[in-house]
Amino acid sequence: MSQGCDPLQLLQLLLSPPPVVQSGQFVAFAGTSLCCPAAAAPLLHAPLALAREAAARCAPAALAAVCLSQRDSSSVGRALFAAVKPVLCPAVAPALRCLRADLQHFVAGVAHCLARAGAGSAWVADAIKPCWVVALGSAVAADIAEMVALAETPGQITIASVASLSFGGDAGVLWLQDDKLLILLLLLFGPPQYLCSAPPNLPPPLQHALDQPWRTAMHFSSTTP
Repeated sequence: MSQGCDPLQLLQLLLSPPPVVQSGQFVAFAGTSLCCPAAAAPLLHAPLALAREAAARCAPAALAAVCLSQRDSSSVGRALFAAVKPVLCPAVAPALRCLRADLQHFVAGVAHCLARAGAGSAWVADAIKPCWVVALGSAVAADIAEMVALAETPGQITIASVASLSFGGDAGVLWLQDDKLLILLLLLFGPPQYLCSAPPNLPPPLQHALDQPWRTAMHFSSTTP
């Protein structure tokens, strides 16, 4: 095969491989420089085996993002997703429905960390189903506003009794559950890093998300952004 090929790009190609063509003593994927001697043609006709090799060389978060987004694209995509599913965290997978690649990469990385820490799923529903009641002008309110802007999920104004977020009055903000999950993950693992140091007076659902036994299994290096 061609040298210097990025394993993630190779993996994406193999999930929906182009036809195999022969040119002289070599065979290649049509329209690419990926080739091998004709005697080794069975390699190109077995993309799943090659995909597994490429997957082993990909960064875990990027691998998870690709496998989740391409899990229904082909038989190779379905088989590879089944192979990596044990290291994903299905409870936070709905947040991958956001359309921005950078946020999908972030969620995939969080899912990988949570799965490795044995986080389970019950805590997610406990954190996002109740309304978050916060005080206007508080550090928590400012952080939420910042993450809402980052995730581009403004929501809509509604009555407090059905709101996702309330400031204690008669009105509040309603988000889709997937959007609220994304905001939760950004608060815990994103720029505010509540998982490491949270401000005082958190709403009980957010505090509950931090009072989980898997939290002590999380380890971050000094270079983690």
